Amino acid sequence: MGTVVMDSRPGRASRAGRQAGRPRSALDRENLPPEITDWVLHLRKLIDSVFPTDSDAAKALGVSTPDLSKFLAGKKAPERAFVANVHPVCDRQSGTRSNDQAHQRTDALYMRALEHLNPPVWQLLSALDKRDAAVARERAALRNLALTRKWLNRAEDEAERLRQELQAARAESAELAAKVESLLEQVRRLEEEAVVAEAILIAQQATTAPPPPAKLDLLVVRGSGAILVLCTLTCVVAIGAALVGATLADNATPWPTRGWLAAGSSVLVAAITDGLRHKALKRLGTSSNAASYGLASCLLIIAACTVPLYLLSTGIRSHQNYLEHRSEATASVTDCTKQPDASPGDHGIDTPTYKCTYTWTISGHSYRQREVGLESEEGQKTTVLIDPADPSTMLPQKVALWSWVFAYLLAAVALALPVGALRVYRTAQNETMAALRRVQRITREAAPRKASARRQKLPL
Repeated sequence: MGTVVMDSRPGRASRAGRQAGRPRSALDRENLPPEITDWVLHLRKLIDSVFPTDSDAAKALGVSTPDLSKFLAGKKAPERAFVANVHPVCDRQSGTRSNDQAHQRTDALYMRALEHLNPPVWQLLSALDKRDAAVARERAALRNLALTRKWLNRAEDEAERLRQELQAARAESAELAAKVESLLEQVRRLEEEAVVAEAILIAQQATTAPPPPAKLDLLVVRGSGAILVLCTLTCVVAIGAALVGATLADNATPWPTRGWLAAGSSVLVAAITDGLRHKALKRLGTSSNAASYGLASCLLIIAACTVPLYLLSTGIRSHQNYLEHRSEATASVTDCTKQPDASPGDHGIDTPTYKCTYTWTISGHSYRQREVGLESEEGQKTTVLIDPADPSTMLPQKVALWSWVFAYLLAAVALALPVGALRVYRTAQNETMAALRRVQRITREAAPRKASARRQKLPL
């Protein structure tokens, strides 16, 4: 006897007719071909996943319960209409939708099982499938033939349209050739008129050409750029000396005063040089854009360098005040506990850190504070930094690294800004000299044009 498999699905305990609790008999895999076994297991899986009882499934599928039991036991082959109706009924019951691959797999399993359950019907259905496939291929071939004829007709219509367009293009080409001939004739006439107009323009330029530039103006323009750059660098260095002198030295020293005097003198010389340069450029006939770079760019460079230098000097002064006004005291180390979660980068990779209590005495008063340090021996003496305003507060033992990084960054900015600004001013100076060279070229060409106009006796 086969092994009995109990079915624990809900609803089988209340079935009428055959007892719902009675389990469905297991498949006799030894006596059934594997094709029938695969088909029955697949059909059982579809029905059991949706319907709680076989009677519900038979009612929904339109067959009797005994026939459905034979289908599920592999003793009888269902009709093909039943197989085609399984997936739609299960989809409506479960509210889902199976894909085409599931339909094809169910039909393939059914045909393989039908070959063993009912060979004549299988042969008939196979022949019908082959016939349907042949009919489908024939219909597809007819559709392709009709589509090909349609595209062929369209191609013939397109060819006829292109032939008509070609004829129209040939006619238009003849018209365009005639127009080109007339345009060439107009071009020849315009060239003759342009020669006369150019001669008249040369004569007018010869009469209105600017006088040759004075050597003094050229010298002022060439030398003013170097003077402005020198004054800018001098002013930046003077301001730096004044700020550093006021920070590192006493205010009574002459360095700050001398620095500010040198900076003011540099600005005054730059203003006078810029005025002379502006007037020389106007006399040379250059545009306003060429004369726009001058004192404004110098002041911008000075301001851009002064701000980082001032911030750097302020930071250095604050650090000096911290070093000058701190006080030291001798403290005893007690109650040290090792820190398990200390960062290894604070004091070294393998160096342990301890949190200890530091006790110190100032003016007969005892103070204590718990801090993290390297000391671990009880009763050890060490020197700590005390805030003079609050003797009960310890100050950091070293200057933070980020303050030095900030100072170096400010110094780098203070050096990079003047270099970039001077490169911009150098570009403007090159544009000014290019404008002057254009003026000189026009002046050199004016003399021969004027002589040519006089020889041709053209109206001026």
